[in-house]
Amino acid sequence: MVVRGRVDLSAGSAVWDDDAPGSMPLVFAFWLFRNDKPLFVRFSYGFLFSNLIGFCIYYLYPAAPPWYVEKYGFDLQQVPLGNAAGLLKFDEFFGVSVFENMYKKASNVFAAIPSLHSAYPVLCFLFGRHLKSVWLNLAFLIFITGVWFAAVYTRHHYLIDALAGGAVASAGYLLFSYLSEKTRVKYWLEGFVRRI
Repeated sequence: MVVRGRVDLSAGSAVWDDDAPGSMPLVFAFWLFRNDKPLFVRFSYGFLFSNLIGFCIYYLYPAAPPWYVEKYGFDLQQVPLGNAAGLLKFDEFFGVSVFENMYKKASNVFAAIPSLHSAYPVLCFLFGRHLKSVWLNLAFLIFITGVWFAAVYTRHHYLIDALAGGAVASAGYLLFSYLSEKTRVKYWLEGFVRRI
């Protein structure tokens, strides 16, 4: 029971870090803004492109998360509410209702694939590699592992959703890298960086 409680706590912490206003991608973006504006702009647009790709997939291929299938099976419910699923154990552990309140306001429960929560740490890693810091890259790899584990453990995603999130992050990164290095967008970005 103690081990399960620690795993619930760890999974909740990983998701909290990715969902909360002080999440790792926002902290990384802020640090880049202060220390490496060109990389900040590339990271921001890579983040934007990854989100747009993910949103397009959500609407072209709506997919139910594991908690939905466990609760309703494969029957379509007209207006299902979001569900904190395994994150309720984190709330219970601390005697709060943070995740319960956050997830019951979810606007689209059929957005399991790709997992954008799983994409964000991959984006941090891909852009963080440009800084050539072994410790930072190791931290991002641990962050990827933690978020992916938490996404599956809390029954918000299947492993394929996390893998698809990683693929979407890679696609957003590669697409924007191509545009920013091989097209006229490069000159626009250089001017934009000088102005911020």
